[in-house]
Amino acid sequence: MKGEALERFISLLFPRGCVLCGKTVAYDDLLCGTCSPDRPTCKLCLRCGKPHSSCVCPGPDEGWAFSGVVSALPYRGGTRDAILRLKKTPDARICKFFAGEMAGALRDRLPDAAFDIIAETPMHPDKLARRGFNHAELLAAQVAAELRIPHRMRLLACTGAEGQQHNLNREQRFAAVRDRYELRAGGAKGKAVLLVDDVLTTGATAHACARRLLDGGAKSVYVLTAAGTDKI
Repeated sequence: MKGEALERFISLLFPRGCVLCGKTVAYDDLLCGTCSPDRPTCKLCLRCGKPHSSCVCPGPDEGWAFSGVVSALPYRGGTRDAILRLKKTPDARICKFFAGEMAGALRDRLPDAAFDIIAETPMHPDKLARRGFNHAELLAAQVAAELRIPHRMRLLACTGAEGQQHNLNREQRFAAVRDRYELRAGGAKGKAVLLVDDVLTTGATAHACARRLLDGGAKSVYVLTAAGTDKI
């Protein structure tokens, strides 16, 4: 209680803001009275997680390594702003907000799915050293707490030269991450894995990570993200 009392006192001096718009809120609130989660209202593809109108599932001769995707919110507006802030600072309140939305979306869209462990998409070690934290790891830890599923932290590692993907097209992104990830020996064998990340764009990173998990003996891999883009 002493720690919570101190936090409440500090919040009086430095009021907390709505995680979406920044407007001052009460100590226990994550959102202000104006903001609400921007949950999708259209039909979504359960394989790639995107609206059916912009499905990015591969052709029948290819296929995803993962069994399905749930992206809790569309990547736009306040959701996008909050994710960009989370990339810059390890904000526990933003993580808590997104984890709640992610857990709720997973229960709603994949009610019968069961998972043995939760893992996060890894960050390149050079980038991790500069930033000091992996926001996907923070999200995975919070989602694990919400769903009461063990979090297997740093099950995957990002290897090779550090590279930027935001300037690449779809085909280039898949090529860039094809052999980019390594799996901790024995860490996924026989496990149903829930892979957590912040945003799903093309699905290239999720596919590469899922492929490595399956190659390492994982029983299945599903992907859960805080947000998803409508298009690449």
